[in-house]
Amino acid sequence: MKPSSSTTGTSDKIFRPAQLQMIVFNPSGKLIGKIYFGSVSANFQFAGGGQIVILAKTELYYAMLAAEGAFPGKLYPE
Repeated sequence: MKPSSSTTGTSDKIFRPAQLQMIVFNPSGKLIGKIYFGSVSANFQFAGGGQIVILAKTELYYAMLAAEGAFPGKLYPE
């Protein structure tokens, strides 16, 4: 299962699923964090209020972050 594409958050951080983790880059492309979980991720979605849902092959993961998706309070841009 291949990871999905990257998504930016409100502070222009770039979130990208990669094998057994979510990797986070700053706007310059420097790796600034990793979120580990137990299986290969397929996709993820910001769920508002700093929440993120990570979809893996056979599991769902939920995490609280100090970041929001690029469109806080909205699932999709208008």
